Amino acid sequence: MKNIAIMGFKCCGKTTVARALAKKMGKDFIELDELVREAHKREKGEMLSCREIHKRYGAEYFRSLEARAVEQLRGKKDAVIALGGGTVAYCANVELLKQCCILVYLRDSAERLLGRIRRRGVPAFLNKGDLEGSMRRELARSCLLYTSPS
Repeated sequence: MKNIAIMGFKCCGKTTVARALAKKMGKDFIELDELVREAHKREKGEMLSCREIHKRYGAEYFRSLEARAVEQLRGKKDAVIALGGGTVAYCANVELLKQCCILVYLRDSAERLLGRIRRRGVPAFLNKGDLEGSMRRELARSCLLYTSPS
């Protein structure tokens, strides 16, 4: 009955895998980024992508929306959830997710991730001037985060 939450680096396929798993298991699919966008729309009256929310209003505002979206999961049962790439970087999010979800780490190769990031657009947390280097450093840091036993 517990939820399954898929976590991983940007562009690793969290949404694709979570959606397919939910369908195969007959569970509800929830995309955390969609909950963030909906919360922003309720608060500011505009529908923006997560990237635009972060860019226009800053990381602190975006992470506060994300924390509220994670809080909404507390009442959910039997769903498969695609988390945002940075959701588990915040201890409060992780603690709440552990209460209501089985956390699954989805991994992909640096080469495939880099290709997807180039096609979809470089996120603000990566250095465009050293895209490959900054992506590999961030990926190494993130792997520690996702595999941490805490």
